[in-house]
Amino acid sequence: MRYPMTLLLAFAPGPALAQVCAQMRPDWSGGPVSAMTEAIWLFSTAPTVALLIATGAAIWFRSTWAGAAAVVAWSGYIYLLSSDVQILSQARAEGCIGPQTLSIGIVIAICVTTVLITAPRKPRSE
Repeated sequence: MRYPMTLLLAFAPGPALAQVCAQMRPDWSGGPVSAMTEAIWLFSTAPTVALLIATGAAIWFRSTWAGAAAVVAWSGYIYLLSSDVQILSQARAEGCIGPQTLSIGIVIAICVTTVLITAPRKPRSE
């Protein structure tokens, strides 16, 4: 009875079997990753910082076209991050990637805010 349990533990995901994590997150320490940690990691990458700057510029200048381009760029970036489902599920099973729901929720809020602020305004008729 002891050997089947040992066999199951040998195939359990963890840092020893983290080939996917070695490629995706080389600085992973082996501990579990929370949604907050995942969001912090996502928003500290260079493409995300560039998108935040572009979105901020679109909002600052209230440019409808720049706002639309920023929303499309955010959508494409999130698509690229979540497009390889097989690798993401392996990395999630091994524990080096946390849930992306908080990150996606923040990006949705950024996009909605960008659209609402940069939308063309109709002049008031008196």
